[in-house]
Amino acid sequence: MDSKLKRLFIIPFLILLCAAQRGEQGILTQTAAGAGGTWTLHQFKNWDSNSQGTGGSACTGLSTCTVTTVAPTAGDIVLVVATMAAASSKTLSTPTMTGQTFTHCTNGGGSATTEGWFDCWYTLSAAASGTSVVCPASAATLYMNCAVYDYHWSGSSITADNQAAVTTDTSCTTCAGVGLTVAGTDVAVQMSIGANNITAISDATYANPANFTDGVGSCGKLNASGTLTTPNWTQSSAGAATNFGLTFQGH
Repeated sequence: MDSKLKRLFIIPFLILLCAAQRGEQGILTQTAAGAGGTWTLHQFKNWDSNSQGTGGSACTGLSTCTVTTVAPTAGDIVLVVATMAAASSKTLSTPTMTGQTFTHCTNGGGSATTEGWFDCWYTLSAAASGTSVVCPASAATLYMNCAVYDYHWSGSSITADNQAAVTTDTSCTTCAGVGLTVAGTDVAVQMSIGANNITAISDATYANPANFTDGVGSCGKLNASGTLTTPNWTQSSAGAATNFGLTFQGH
């Protein structure tokens, strides 16, 4: 084969080889950038003033609920959310769990209706201790539910993303949840309380948990990213509803 013919074969081959190498490097870079960890649900426990829920223990005087749990895995995020009916301006005082230090959600709050009020506290790196959570309201309410979410992130750290948001609807059977945009790989929590029973959520990816205790919806979505589809809650008949949502980001 003469030298000109060799060049005709060798030069295109080298161009293709370089392009293939650039493509492989691009894929590796993309994979590395997307890596970091995954979210899993360690446990969800709740208990309410009608003695319903997945945890158990007791509620006293419609102002304090104790929820039985298992100890978190060290480094988990533990989120404690109080749902209170006809509880305008009530708040959740600092919850107690052996070994844990909780931070108040920045935007904990409620609604202009009398149907519901949400407030929450969290720890971003739990100690591996505590088998119950005491959830005290600032004053007695007509109904109280204390929910404990325990999520594990396999990456290096966790930060609060959307701290909390609350929406209300004065009358709905299909009630819009909270619209959330996440910055990375997040866990998203949505909750709803209505004048009547909340029975379902439209987005099936909110499955960790997907809990409906005494008509209160408590749902979580793992490994969420981008702009999330706003879920709808189903209420058994028309009435007011208060909806809550927040996210935490894994790094």
